[in-house]
Amino acid sequence: MYVCRLAITAAVLMFSAVTPLVARQRPAPGPSMRERELHDREMGLRNIGREIKVPTNERQQKLLFEQNKENFKRIQLLNNELMRAASVSNALNYQRVADKAAEVRKRANQLKSALPLPPPESGQMTRQSPQDTLDDKQLRALLSKLDQTIADFVVNPVFRQPLINDKHLNKASLDLETIAELSRSISKAAEKLHKKSAVKP
Repeated sequence: MYVCRLAITAAVLMFSAVTPLVARQRPAPGPSMRERELHDREMGLRNIGREIKVPTNERQQKLLFEQNKENFKRIQLLNNELMRAASVSNALNYQRVADKAAEVRKRANQLKSALPLPPPESGQMTRQSPQDTLDDKQLRALLSKLDQTIADFVVNPVFRQPLINDKHLNKASLDLETIAELSRSISKAAEKLHKKSAVKP
């Protein structure tokens, strides 16, 4: 049964730490201590795993931070929309599923480029290849798998705890890669099902 998982997770709260009360009392306040700590931690992670081009300009760093936060949240929103569509007994709107899954993939790839995660270990990834004969039931199964993978990714301790664990880093990397691959497969399969249904008399 589908359970709504959006309910802004701890990871999103981490990215969006703000102090609205202070902001109302003081003009143009600087970042809170927690914001600075989180920012420094994210920048410190850049040395882990693959090399990532880090903006040196403070404004660009802030934009990257906000983009990561938006992508993180948007992936969850899109996943909720996909799971709501898959939870009903009526036929799926394949074109809508294809579009939403394509955006999930785009957002996941942006996070892959921006987050300091190591590449998945060799042999961990199983590439998801769209099948020409994929039916409605199989597509729903892929959507369910995507839902679970996103749920695992957003609650990873990497996004919530100050201490970095290689095991958690590797899991986050694998989950993000899986999200990108699953959403690619779902989008392509849904497109094919949409075209197939459109030619029916």
